[in-house]
Amino acid sequence: MAGEEGEHVDLPRLQVDRAPPLLEIFSPVEKLKTSKDSVSVNGRTETGCFVTVNGYQVSIGEDGKFYWSVVIPGKGVHEIVIVSTDMKGNASREVRTVIKR
Repeated sequence: MAGEEGEHVDLPRLQVDRAPPLLEIFSPVEKLKTSKDSVSVNGRTETGCFVTVNGYQVSIGEDGKFYWSVVIPGKGVHEIVIVSTDMKGNASREVRTVIKR
């Protein structure tokens, strides 16, 4: 009935994960100068994440490490964008600039 007191129930507190995943880029270094047609991207993230390099999904090892080769199409300045996204949708983003001579 309206106005009657019911049993008090303690609900568990929800913890919302808003922390972006770890994302470490070992190579290439920022502002790498090269004459090669491709550059290796090596890094590490948390296991269970999805990694993209310039929009392409990359496989992650059990240790969280990933490797990818990016084609550098011509002379000039090029950006390589690496994104790691966890299962909650939190993302970390790193950009490396590569200068092809």
